[in-house]
Amino acid sequence: MDWLSPVSGLVGALVGAGAGYAGSRQVLNRQLEDTKQAREQAERIAVVAALSTVLTALLEHAARIPDDPARRGEGFDQETYQRMRAKEKEWDEGWQPLVRTAHVAALEVRDADVRNRLTTGLRYLKDWNALEYAFHGKIRAWVLAGVLDHLVETVFAWRREEELPAPIDRFTSVAEAWALKMEEYEDTARAEAEDTD
Repeated sequence: MDWLSPVSGLVGALVGAGAGYAGSRQVLNRQLEDTKQAREQAERIAVVAALSTVLTALLEHAARIPDDPARRGEGFDQETYQRMRAKEKEWDEGWQPLVRTAHVAALEVRDADVRNRLTTGLRYLKDWNALEYAFHGKIRAWVLAGVLDHLVETVFAWRREEELPAPIDRFTSVAEAWALKMEEYEDTARAEAEDTD
């Protein structure tokens, strides 16, 4: 029976070592997961900070979009038309860099659904002058602010890890107007291509 004591000691040591290794491995895995979550949370906070800054700047700039007298049914002469277009061009020169900055920040979002919604909304804002159907009979700043409000709600729902909000009516009408205008552009391009053949 002399051999039983050393064998039981060896078995006990091996079981203890195995349990110790498993416990250490579990702690290490937990630490790695916690580190990953902390890194993702820090990245999310940084992206939200960048997006909230640029989306706020876009909201402020959208409020200054020149009004379209044609929306009110007012007639105007060529000189008035040229002045109006010059104001729009000046406004757009401040708008486009903000949209580009927001787009770059949106590309940092890891969540594909959030990133897609942001980049899609920003595409509509970039092409604001193609949204005439969404603007029809409405104040331009109100329409643009609706798109931006939805993007802000999306960013902060993502930040809080909540379900994304459903698109609001203004966002949906802008999406439809944009799609319609893109179809018109494609039809025009096709017709012009056929004319040159």
